[in-house]
Amino acid sequence: MRAPSSRVPVASFDRLNYLSVRASLRDGHIWPECFEEWLERARVRSKELCDLGDHPVRVEIDAQKFKLWCLINNRQADTESFGEYVRTRPVDR
Repeated sequence: MRAPSSRVPVASFDRLNYLSVRASLRDGHIWPECFEEWLERARVRSKELCDLGDHPVRVEIDAQKFKLWCLINNRQADTESFGEYVRTRPVDR
């Protein structure tokens, strides 16, 4: 039996914050170079979550707040840390 659906935080950027976060990541080269490509991938992922019965909830990302979070939490700015940052953002439950 499948667990009840859940609200899943997903990153949401404007173009400037996307480019800034990507540039700040140690492994940012693995992210799409183009904001539009990232946006399309995010749309596909959100649909996949919906198809699984989950409810994606956009979490607006501010590049400066992410950098500060990394400093406070003694984390390198990389994709793994970014994922943790998104998962720990408050989501209206």
